[in-house]
Amino acid sequence: MAKFNHQPFEDWLLSEEAHSADQEQALQSHLLSCEQCRQLSSAWNEVELELKNALTLSPAPGFTVRWQANLAARRTHRENRQTLLFLSVCLVGAGLLLIALGILAWPLVRSPFPLLLALAYQVTSVYTVADTGASLVVTLFRTMIEIVPPTLWVGLSIAAGSMLAVWIFTLRRLAYSRRIIQ
Repeated sequence: MAKFNHQPFEDWLLSEEAHSADQEQALQSHLLSCEQCRQLSSAWNEVELELKNALTLSPAPGFTVRWQANLAARRTHRENRQTLLFLSVCLVGAGLLLIALGILAWPLVRSPFPLLLALAYQVTSVYTVADTGASLVVTLFRTMIEIVPPTLWVGLSIAAGSMLAVWIFTLRRLAYSRRIIQ
């Protein structure tokens, strides 16, 4: 017989599914006439018997503990390796950045006078802006004190304090509201 004639019978022999009555009858009649399928059936029955009778081996004592310790060690090793890789990439990047900055700053290093002049200009500019801002805030505060009557300041202070107290109380209630009700 040709190979394709054996295919459904081989599938039926090796299948764990139940066969219909017609399939079982066709299989039995084919096994009577086909030596190759009869050998396959016999060999498969022996394999199934061996699998059913095989002893199940249990792991050696302490296997789980050793495996978990090994797993923890491997994880730690992997994390250390990733940390070292990240640190190396950062250091190489910082080194390249310093080299680039050194190349850009090289003309200034040969003659530091323009650099010192620019630094002095920046310091005086920051000081001038800070002094102007401070005098503006002081002037605004003095003007507000003269314009707004003291009773309004007291009222605003009480209102701000009350709102702060309500906010703190609400925050505490929300933070500690996870109590279990029985």
